Amino acid sequence: MVEDSSLARRVERELGREAASSPYCATALLRLGNLAAVRGDYARARALLGRALDSDPRAPHVHERLGLIALADGRAREALRELEREYSLYGWFRGYGLRTGQAYRLLGDPGRARARFRAEIARDPGNEEALDSLRALGY
Repeated sequence: MVEDSSLARRVERELGREAASSPYCATALLRLGNLAAVRGDYARARALLGRALDSDPRAPHVHERLGLIALADGRAREALRELEREYSLYGWFRGYGLRTGQAYRLLGDPGRARARFRAEIARDPGNEEALDSLRALGY
């Protein structure tokens, strides 16, 4: 959890003001959703990110964040759907292979998980989390 500070509260108020002032506020809503997710308030994060998509259905990083939240909640199929949507809009992003591999591992598909971890390592050879995940599956 992130410790609430006066700076964090001021940032949140400013982002809320920005989001309320324009129908084109996807970026502010994404940032507010990120703050809620970091605090562990996934329901609020999902609601804010849903509003971001209402504002701009192609808003960058929103589906990625929704996928990460779903993964943290153990909802692997939803995580895959969101991560794949982000990929379809913007192509590969750092962590794509790692997070989709984790989702496949949760779904009990070690073959696909290994393939995704390997793809992440090919793009980002220093990604220790992907390397550890691959090792845990016995390569």
